[in-house]
Amino acid sequence: MKLTKTLSSLLIGFLLSIIIFGGAIYFTYQSESNLFLDFNEVEKIHTTIEKTKSVSNLINKLEASIRGYGISKNNSFLEDYKQNSTELDVNLLDLEELLSDIPSQLQKLNELKALLDQKLSNLDAKILASENNTKDNTALVARIVQGRTLSVQITQLENNIVAEQQVLLIQKHNNAIKDFKKTKLTIEIICSAALAMSILIIIFFFEYAKIHSKAERELLELNENKNKFFSIISHDLRNPVKNIVLMAQLLTEPQNSKSYDPLKIATMIQGSANNLSSLLDNLLNWSRLQMNRIEFIPEKLDLYKIVDDVIRHQKVNAGQKNISLKNTINQGLYAFVDQNMITTVLRNLISNGIKFTEKGGTIELGAVIFNNEIELSVSDNGVGMPKEVLEKIFSIDFKLSTKGTNKEEGTGLGLKLVKEFIEKNKGKVRAESELTKGSRFIVTLPTAKLVA
Repeated sequence: MKLTKTLSSLLIGFLLSIIIFGGAIYFTYQSESNLFLDFNEVEKIHTTIEKTKSVSNLINKLEASIRGYGISKNNSFLEDYKQNSTELDVNLLDLEELLSDIPSQLQKLNELKALLDQKLSNLDAKILASENNTKDNTALVARIVQGRTLSVQITQLENNIVAEQQVLLIQKHNNAIKDFKKTKLTIEIICSAALAMSILIIIFFFEYAKIHSKAERELLELNENKNKFFSIISHDLRNPVKNIVLMAQLLTEPQNSKSYDPLKIATMIQGSANNLSSLLDNLLNWSRLQMNRIEFIPEKLDLYKIVDDVIRHQKVNAGQKNISLKNTINQGLYAFVDQNMITTVLRNLISNGIKFTEKGGTIELGAVIFNNEIELSVSDNGVGMPKEVLEKIFSIDFKLSTKGTNKEEGTGLGLKLVKEFIEKNKGKVRAESELTKGSRFIVTLPTAKLVA
């Protein structure tokens, strides 16, 4: 079974949702990876800043240890000095690794290490002077001045490194915020796409179930139509043929030539042949309609002329029952319809009226403009029909059991064809009837003025 446009649209929407969903997941993964890297970089910069700032603290501790040793000559101060020196070396190794991918910072670190080497040499000289009790004030003052100068230079270089790291920290922080927003947006897209997919899946299966149910109903209707078609062929089509054969036999058998009026029999044969021709036309049109092989070519048509032409072809059947056919439509009333279809509709409605109208009755065709539409009516003063029959006459499942006033048999196919042809022409058909008071079929058709 071919999918309808609705299902095709839903499938396309579903596939687009999957693409968006997959793309959003990919970009979320990328954004999260970038965000993870950003956080790592931020953490790395914070560590670099802390370790850089700790250099001055360690230098201060080293100087404090030397002052303590110089005053007390306590070796515990030397142990502290060695421990802090080792910690300073480890700290510098960590900084070298942290700044390995930033050449400008690594260069400053090397300058800082050179200054620290000079500072440590200065401190070692102070330790040696304390151990030897050297009292050379000139040398002591020179070492003090050199130490202070080195401390200032170390602090300045340390601050430069920290300042540059803080600039990088701001950049990485901004990048992290951007990546976070991207991640949030892609997650929202994922949720939206997932919701859209869920809705589309629900709608898809709902539409599929509806179409599947519709297809089952159509299949059932086609099967019922097929049974109806075979019923018409096997029964209703056979009866008029049988009547023609019987009446032809009456004409061909010499012994019956005095008992029957040949002209009367020939007229009856003509009437049966006309009914048979009409039935075959209906069967042909109905079968072509079921297979969508009927061309629909609407055009501007004068209803008076169309009705007049159909009445002329129905006069033989009407004449057999002395029924008067009247065309009260004004000339120049134009409808926009398919000529073959509207002709078939009129022929069936007039034939139906002839069938259920007593001898000497009247069938009148009229038309008026109502609500910007043409209302074409076919009225008779025949036997009419009850309400329960009136409600079903346009259904192919319903076969009218009541015979015509002259024992005519019908198939019910004609009125079904009328309904489908009128709807094909963007119109509607309804019926009004009352027992013993006749029937009236009203057809609405688009006017040529509105189409133009």
